Amino acid sequence: MYVIPEARGRGLARRMPATLEDNARASDRTRMVLETGINLTAAVSLYVSSGYEPCAKFGHYRFDELSRCYAKPLAAVITGPWTAWMCASRAFAHRAQVPHAQAAPGR
Repeated sequence: MYVIPEARGRGLARRMPATLEDNARASDRTRMVLETGINLTAAVSLYVSSGYEPCAKFGHYRFDELSRCYAKPLAAVITGPWTAWMCASRAFAHRAQVPHAQAAPGR
């Protein structure tokens, strides 16, 4: 990924992978992987701060000493008008399953 100098400072480098991740989630993908160069410290910092972690090298990068690979699990994102209701229902269901003896005092 490369952002021309004139367009830097607008959050594009952070939005591009986020958009790809959203598209992957919409296609029921559960993981993103990427490759970058070991000397691209700004890219590495961006990916790590976005939740990517080092992973095994893949494809033709496996033997490239100048490559570094990263992966990020993609959690399902619940959106829409039912989101708050579903989250509240799940929290209620979880509390209902906890025996009173284990519940926090005063609850």
